[in-house]
Amino acid sequence: MKDLKKRHLEVCYYLLEHNFPVSLSKISKELGYSVNTLKKDLPLIESLLQEKNIKLIKKPRVGIIVKADLKDIECFKKELKEKIGIIHDKNERFVKTALIFLFSNEPPTIEKLSEMLEVSSVSAYNYVKKVKEYLQKFGIILRGYSRRGYYLLGEEEKIREIAIDLILSYYYNDWLKLWEEILGNNINILRDLLIDLDIKKLISILERVEEIYKFKLDDMYFVKLLLRFVVALQRIRMGKIIKEKVKLSLNREFKEEVKKIVLEIKKELGIDIPESEYSYLFYSISMFIRYGNYDVDFNNIMNILLNSLDRHLLDNLYENYHLLETLAYHLLRSIQKVRSGAKIENPLLELIKETYADEFNVGRYIIGQVNKKFSIELDENEVGYVTLYINILKENAKRKKIAIVCPMGIATSNMLYWKLKQEFPNLEIVDVLSYKDFIKKYTLLNVDLIVSTAPLPVNVIPYVIVSPLLTKNEVEVLRKILLS
Repeated sequence: MKDLKKRHLEVCYYLLEHNFPVSLSKISKELGYSVNTLKKDLPLIESLLQEKNIKLIKKPRVGIIVKADLKDIECFKKELKEKIGIIHDKNERFVKTALIFLFSNEPPTIEKLSEMLEVSSVSAYNYVKKVKEYLQKFGIILRGYSRRGYYLLGEEEKIREIAIDLILSYYYNDWLKLWEEILGNNINILRDLLIDLDIKKLISILERVEEIYKFKLDDMYFVKLLLRFVVALQRIRMGKIIKEKVKLSLNREFKEEVKKIVLEIKKELGIDIPESEYSYLFYSISMFIRYGNYDVDFNNIMNILLNSLDRHLLDNLYENYHLLETLAYHLLRSIQKVRSGAKIENPLLELIKETYADEFNVGRYIIGQVNKKFSIELDENEVGYVTLYINILKENAKRKKIAIVCPMGIATSNMLYWKLKQEFPNLEIVDVLSYKDFIKKYTLLNVDLIVSTAPLPVNVIPYVIVSPLLTKNEVEVLRKILLS
């Protein structure tokens, strides 16, 4: 197609990877192109998609989304991957150059970089200049010495954050793709740099922490936490230590909790972690740890929910007590995330506000009460998740059945669960799984169909992809599949 540029392919691939509406501002932020440029490109992008039997749907004040048969989408994605792979070769080398400086035990020389990047010495030097300029923006100095190589100078914690951001940028913040590579022991961008670090053992350690504290992170947060540990442990092995306590000062109880994890890392991975790193590690895992007033907090949230929902004339609350408990635990997790410095994001926020306006107002009232009680600042993103629960309560659906896989979090998983139960009363839902749990358990599932919100890497069991809100068209498709 005439005038086709790399950004057009990038935007097409980005849209194909999302099964919910995304705004131009979000695309702009994640791909780095201006909103005005994207607006001008839309007609060409729409035409490009139409050639592949893919329709671009524009939802005012919500975003854009593509609709097509899964086969057409996967076929075009494969074609784009090959083209984008060539286009992004320079970007890949830039990221790899930066990570070599961040993760190499010995200061790399131009000759070594040329060998690792498979480019000429002149090209390697050009990548070094770009990385140097990039790091300077964050106050990190890359200093080169003749015959001795390049050294990084700067705050250790900031260096780790840069490493995490670079790895995520390589995957365009597609944590699901990163997770697939982790499970396959094939993290492309880190393969030559993380020698002897057994990531699967590290996953097991973090999963045991979840079990001990009866606290389960969403897939996305688990991947980001794992990545945080991978970067920290690699830097510690290199002797790059945080020498002063950061972010938090730990009381005796929390210091003992961190020590248990540190001892397990030493036993399983053979890495000694100095005590000066404890605060950093606790900050990283604080979403796992149950606070001392957990039960009291839970009861306070349940009281807020019962009083608030009763105030807004929602009937049969006690018949849905289990769902109320689920919402209460969800709010506790959100409070812990915000207290630990994490940001709550809700990609469906605008769609939820438009679709469930009345329920959203009730959710806003509940979050206002929670913020007041806990001296916290949960924003509209969290109101959106609470709105999903409120909608389920209002529908008062009867119980139903099948296997659901949803990597987007507990709120959206439960929304899809209850939507399916409402639409298919005779359907038995045997399990609701995260992407991570599905990879572990799929061989044990005894089901005829899996309903998933994301593509799955196995075809042993038939599956269908739907949006978390389960549209009318998707309901009809499911009905035909279940009746066939």
